[in-house]
Amino acid sequence: MDKNLQIKLSQLEFEVPLDDQFWFEKVRRSVENCSSPDEIKEMAIFLASIATKRNAIIKGLVKSLTTPNHEIIDS
Repeated sequence: MDKNLQIKLSQLEFEVPLDDQFWFEKVRRSVENCSSPDEIKEMAIFLASIATKRNAIIKGLVKSLTTPNHEIIDS
């Protein structure tokens, strides 16, 4: 990987946005307050689906950024 790209990627900020923090708290409370194994199973499948999609998007973005012909635009 290009040294400049490594430096730029290392300068990215990885903080959980406030709206994601609220969403996490909502899901956490839903799971804690749920007494139905079927509902918890449904929630787990839904969350696994979201995690898988986010991971695919992140991998796609990283691959796009690290391809030789990709230009990084400074802001």
